Amino acid sequence: MFEKVKEILDEYIEVNVEDITLQTRLIEDLGINSYEFMSIIGEIEEEFDFEVDEKSVLKLITIEDLLDYISNFTKENVLV
Repeated sequence: MFEKVKEILDEYIEVNVEDITLQTRLIEDLGINSYEFMSIIGEIEEEFDFEVDEKSVLKLITIEDLLDYISNFTKENVLV
C-alpha cells in the first residue's frame, strides 16, 4: 500500500519518492497545494475503492495518517 501511495504522489511532487517516509507531512514536506492534495485523495479513493470522509481529510497530515486511514477503512469493509 505504501508503494502504491508513493506512485500516486510521484505524479504531483518534485521530491524524490525514495525520500518519503511514514513521517513525511503531505502538505508541508511535499509542497503540494490544496488542489493537488484533493486530486491525490481522489486517486487514492479510486485506487483503493473507498471515499474519504470530508472531515477526515483534515486529519490526514502524514503519510502514516493516510495509510492508517486506508487500512482502517478497508478492514471495516471486509468485516461488513
